[in-house]
Amino acid sequence: MSPSINLGDAESYSIYGASSVTNTGPTIIDGNLGTGGTSVTGFFPPGIVNGNIATGGATSTVFIDATTAFTDISALNPDADLTGQDLGNRNLLPGTYKYSTAAQLTGILTLQGTGSLDDAWYFQIGSALTTASGSAVIFSNGALACQVYWVLGTSATLGTGSSFIGTILAGASVTFNTGASLIGRAFGLSATVTLDSNAVILPAACPVPSSLSSVAQQTPASSVASSLLSSSTSNIFLSTTLSSQTQISNVCDAIVHHPARYIASQRHIYQYAFFTPHKWTSVNFFDIIFSLRFGVVVW
Repeated sequence: MSPSINLGDAESYSIYGASSVTNTGPTIIDGNLGTGGTSVTGFFPPGIVNGNIATGGATSTVFIDATTAFTDISALNPDADLTGQDLGNRNLLPGTYKYSTAAQLTGILTLQGTGSLDDAWYFQIGSALTTASGSAVIFSNGALACQVYWVLGTSATLGTGSSFIGTILAGASVTFNTGASLIGRAFGLSATVTLDSNAVILPAACPVPSSLSSVAQQTPASSVASSLLSSSTSNIFLSTTLSSQTQISNVCDAIVHHPARYIASQRHIYQYAFFTPHKWTSVNFFDIIFSLRFGVVVW
């Protein structure tokens, strides 16, 4: 059984910067955005926030609850010390992983689930986290974005065109380079969050086992395409495909660069889970929407 992390009022926030939040380009934020200061720049236009924007004292409990989660995760006993080792090209089982100093992700990090909804990953990083351009965090054998946490002593920098998963609780700042995507949350607890043409999708709450198995066993993607198209909650109007060069595990990046990228702003379509690093000749766009919405693989 994994420890229970309660984000409290911070749970509905995709982005929080203690001092400010700045954006350049057509960033899409799914979820609330907040700052402990008064400066939020670069939205409406060109960025879009599908949620509330809160500043100053209105975010005080967000900061308190995020800081509490930071402290709780920092106090966990690590299962492995990876200090000095690159996160890339690894398969990591659920657990708590420690870096005494900085951490680097080059290539692909696979979070390998056991099939249990209790699977969770906690990363304790003493200073900074940096991800390389084009790097990615992906899942195998079932996992949920709501169960991945990164606690950093200082700052996080997500590389150009990279795809990342999890809630980032940075002691200082978070910087998204051009085209970086995140399924999770980014909190800069003492400084700024900086964005540049990104997609940030708030994870859905973790489902209960019965609902997950029911959806997976009874609802193939082909049977929900038409209902998704006409659904007043999903508001999808395009039926298209992703190219053979697009990895399902990199779906956030696809959202940023795909003509239908505005789907990232639809509040009911944000669960990312159970993707594997396979390339597909032609992946029906509705299949991807279904997985984003319900957290299961249906191919």
